[in-house]
Amino acid sequence: PAGESGIDLGAHEVVAPEAPQEPGTAVEVEGAGEAVAPATDSADEPLVEPVEPESTGEESSAEPTASGQVETDAEAPPLRERIRLRLDVEGELFATVGPDAPPLRLTTRLEARFDFTESPICSDPGAGEGGHEVVERRYVDAAADLQIDGKNRRIALAGDARVVRFAVRGTTPAPFLATGHLTREELDLLETPFDPLLGPAILPKTAVAEGGTWEISPDATAGLLAIDTVESGRLEARLTRVVDGVATVSISGIVDGAADGVPTHVTVEGTCTLPAAAAASSGFTLDRPPRAATVTIRERREAGHVAPGFDVEARVSFARESAPADDGPAATGTATTRPGAPGKPGFVWHRDALGRFEIVHDGRWKTIEIGRAHV
Repeated sequence: PAGESGIDLGAHEVVAPEAPQEPGTAVEVEGAGEAVAPATDSADEPLVEPVEPESTGEESSAEPTASGQVETDAEAPPLRERIRLRLDVEGELFATVGPDAPPLRLTTRLEARFDFTESPICSDPGAGEGGHEVVERRYVDAAADLQIDGKNRRIALAGDARVVRFAVRGTTPAPFLATGHLTREELDLLETPFDPLLGPAILPKTAVAEGGTWEISPDATAGLLAIDTVESGRLEARLTRVVDGVATVSISGIVDGAADGVPTHVTVEGTCTLPAAAAASSGFTLDRPPRAATVTIRERREAGHVAPGFDVEARVSFARESAPADDGPAATGTATTRPGAPGKPGFVWHRDALGRFEIVHDGRWKTIEIGRAHV
């Protein structure tokens, strides 16, 4: 968030009440429900490409080999899987600080690590009107080391936000809690390009021969790149080879689109490995999501009203394996005082740094400036 980086992009203000609210005082905010003043105030472990699975006590259905491929069996994918994901970003942030001043430019670097198990929930009525297909992720690790202009900061999921549900709304994974709501910082941490949940969006609709190509739909492309829309360009997938029932697929393309109302230009190059079966007619059927992937993304996004612009190169990689059936405890961490109301995707919990109020609001609202008397 722009406010966290110390870049003042405040073009608008929402003025807080003139006097601090007493504990327990409700602050009514139009369109956002009710805000209540509170009564009281191993992430650096390298990920091999793809990750070599640790022993789970069960035979895994996906084993990385020395060549980087993944060997699979012909059985249906397990209901519960362990996924390890790594995201590394380097580049520059920039923002306009005045009509006659040159843009402010700051170097930035991010190293994020995620280790979680994932299991499906058929449908959750709390995911929205009519319900959505939902998965539950139990995070052992979810943290990012962020550096901006030489200043370091660590971001991690709180101890009471380690069991997170994800509803795929259109082509966008929407994280939420069964009880309570995530903060904007937690939501930003969990938003990664090429989220493994969107693996099926990469698959072709029909059988493909070696060397065959297919286009990934614009909506799926927007979801994979974690942007809002695709205006032009496309992502293309190619089946490069099939060895012992394992397909290697390359993904590449150039896309112009928009995110948070500002233009963005993205270049993509990557590969993934997934199970393949010989088709009845000819070619191969690819109908199961990738077991591993490594993708490099170069993106230049313009500065907007709610965030600085950036020019970065990101590298995301993940690998999955089958996991034991028992849940096991999610890792503990610093707890919060987040409200205990039922969670729902699309909403954000904001707590005033001085403890004067807290509010659960629509996720489309963005915090652009925080001061002593206003947010």
